[in-house]
Amino acid sequence: MATYQYTAVDRSGKSKKGTVEADSPKGARAKIKELGLIPSEIREGVLKNAAGTSGSASFSLSSLFEPRMSNANLCLITRQIATLVSASMPLEETLRAVAQQNENPKHAAIINSVREKVCEGLTLADSMRKF
Repeated sequence: MATYQYTAVDRSGKSKKGTVEADSPKGARAKIKELGLIPSEIREGVLKNAAGTSGSASFSLSSLFEPRMSNANLCLITRQIATLVSASMPLEETLRAVAQQNENPKHAAIINSVREKVCEGLTLADSMRKF
């Protein structure tokens, strides 16, 4: 199980922060909802820094080796997603279709990774953030 930090809003509209343990972001979202809160942000991991206080990591070595795409390709893919979503196609199906139609296998892998994160419960923006 992983630890997830969250920011949520309670029924009275007050912002709450905390941590939950879950197997996936989707599971963390469900646990937060069980607490009667509406999650607005979920981040995996709580790390201790040199001073012993907790904080989330903003950089990892593995991010240096992850696939990236150019702004032009990102713009094209974003337009394709927008077109299909505006035609009332569900987001998960849209991402699957865009990945299948993409000729570049690295880009298709990135889109599939985004689709998996969306299926786990992350927002599209959070899923695309690292790319």
